[in-house]
Amino acid sequence: MKKIFSTQIMGGGKNCERMSVNGLFRAVRTLALALTLTLAFAANPAQAQTPAQEKTITLQVTNAPVSTVMKQIENQSGYTFFYNTKDIPLSRNVTLSIANENIRTTLDKLFQGTNVTYSIDDKSIILSTRQQARPPRRTNSSAASSTRRASPSSVPRL
Repeated sequence: MKKIFSTQIMGGGKNCERMSVNGLFRAVRTLALALTLTLAFAANPAQAQTPAQEKTITLQVTNAPVSTVMKQIENQSGYTFFYNTKDIPLSRNVTLSIANENIRTTLDKLFQGTNVTYSIDDKSIILSTRQQARPPRRTNSSAASSTRRASPSSVPRL
């Protein structure tokens, strides 16, 4: 059986250390180039497209229905509204003067003073209504009078 030395595997002799350094240098250079290209391609689309949330909205409407204002917001922002027509007062007239505001500020002003809430998910604005807080139930007087209060002597001591 023949023994194989590491110098024979690497190319032998004096070049053994030099080849491993050159090979290591090439590997590092290749990885650095690959990382640079990856970052360049990954960062480029993010810079080219501005998210709709960062886009500014400018509106000047006087006594216009909410449905019309929502269409203008969709056109300027790229968002789409989703809602139940029974819950959202689309025919309510609003007067708004908005200049270079983000989508959240615009929606806050549009639905100010109403029970309409919104959530933003990707390119969608989902409209819903706040649930009214229900007052606590009152007990009727006969039920209240039928409950007995324990006297101090009947309460066991610990």
